[in-house]
Amino acid sequence: MESYVVICRTQKPQERRGKILLIDAVKEVARVQAQSFLKPEHQKQILAAYRGFRDEEGFAKVVTVEEVAQQDYRLSIPLYVRRALENGTETDKRSLKELWSDWQESGREFWRQMDKVVEMLDQII
Repeated sequence: MESYVVICRTQKPQERRGKILLIDAVKEVARVQAQSFLKPEHQKQILAAYRGFRDEEGFAKVVTVEEVAQQDYRLSIPLYVRRALENGTETDKRSLKELWSDWQESGREFWRQMDKVVEMLDQII
């Protein structure tokens, strides 16, 4: 189960006003048996990101209130911070519409190839 920590400040420095820092620390959690916890090194990395208040690819993102408004004020971290995959590559940046279209096309290509296999088998039999 993922959890969120929300820090609200009434006296934010001027350069940070109207901005929100989102940190995706899901990979910073150590899991031992049935318990999850933050090791000191995880805590230090999260604190450094909080103090730095800047984008860190795959870990932290500074967004404006306007950007959050465009997402219907949802603060779900994956909407803003793109997680890196296990092999170090980034997540796919195509839109859902593009991904869906590509998926449909790959399905059509699969069936075209299957038709060729069936034709080949029909010729053999």
